[in-house]
Amino acid sequence: MSRTLLGFWLMLLTGNLFGSEILVNVNLFTGYSIQTLEMEQAEGRYLVVKDGNELTTLALGTPVTFRIAGSHIEMIEGDTVVHRGRVFHIAGIGLYNSFLLRAGHHEQRHYDDHLILEAHGGAIRMTNHVELEKYVAGVIQAEAGGSTRNVEYFMVQAMVCRTYAMRLIMQHGVRHRLTDDVSNQVYKGKPVTPEVIEAVQRTTGQVILHDDSSLINAVFHSNSGGFTMASEDVWQSSLPYLRPVVDTFAIGQRNYTWTHRMPVVEWVNYLSSQWNFPIQNDSLKHLALNYSPESRQRYFLHNIPLTHIRRDLRLKSTFFEIELDHDEVVFHGRGFGHGVGLSQEGGIRMADLGYSAYEILQFYYAGVHIRSLNELQLIASVE
Repeated sequence: MSRTLLGFWLMLLTGNLFGSEILVNVNLFTGYSIQTLEMEQAEGRYLVVKDGNELTTLALGTPVTFRIAGSHIEMIEGDTVVHRGRVFHIAGIGLYNSFLLRAGHHEQRHYDDHLILEAHGGAIRMTNHVELEKYVAGVIQAEAGGSTRNVEYFMVQAMVCRTYAMRLIMQHGVRHRLTDDVSNQVYKGKPVTPEVIEAVQRTTGQVILHDDSSLINAVFHSNSGGFTMASEDVWQSSLPYLRPVVDTFAIGQRNYTWTHRMPVVEWVNYLSSQWNFPIQNDSLKHLALNYSPESRQRYFLHNIPLTHIRRDLRLKSTFFEIELDHDEVVFHGRGFGHGVGLSQEGGIRMADLGYSAYEILQFYYAGVHIRSLNELQLIASVE
């Protein structure tokens, strides 16, 4: 390979190539310590580069193993260590490039475009360097692909996921690694649902704004329980487009209701030890065992943040009532997730009823509008 062509692919991998497509970096298997992985070319051609030098091209259908060895990564073909280094760039050089990845004991996943492997903290850090639209399609598949086949809803999810990712990139820079878990957006590789691909194609480059140039924080959750929440009731900042709405579309959907039981003694001890709740006060204790708010609240009794109770007890939402049942308390809850922004199940119901993607977005995000990334000239500023 010529030095010029090699430089081209290295620029592509590091996000410095100016072009019509945005590439994003996604950290794979976030939160796991991966010691060994197996990669297999599925489509196209792949060039393995270490320290700016071409090492080899991968053979179609022949897996290659990478394993951590101290502060380095070993590349193994068969039973032989063929290369050793701290960083490997594995760049797709065909028209369509994709690869299969088996990491540790996790299921095999299928990814598009390019892969970067780094020795980091005694494990292999994997970064998928992938075109934005392919990433968006993968997120939709992971976040909502099994919930519906409605293209109109997938168009909503596409604009939401694209906006969420681009906002992070604009805040932190093009080299920022998105995570593939719920701390950002769940991403497990290529989509398999045709309607997902169609929705991404129909909305390519479209993002959600609340003024002429500001991307919204496009948060979403599974089910609102009938009421979405204002951003300041969950987090610190008050955002004009994340306002509470009465969400009748979420009612009766799969994650609309839930229950959770725990011993009274555990509930009382939790309140007392974690929050200094005056459990010796019979009146307050009675309220804590028979809690029935009229609407969504920010705080439990004694100004205890409901978001903390949800996190500590691993509840599905902060929207619940409590009743005493002999030696147990029963949480009767509604909704699933933080309750801010798009309710996925409510949005799906709206799409099934014939609402357009734009109408659904307008319902869950107040006063927003849609623009193309090309219109906003964001591409030049992030590549």
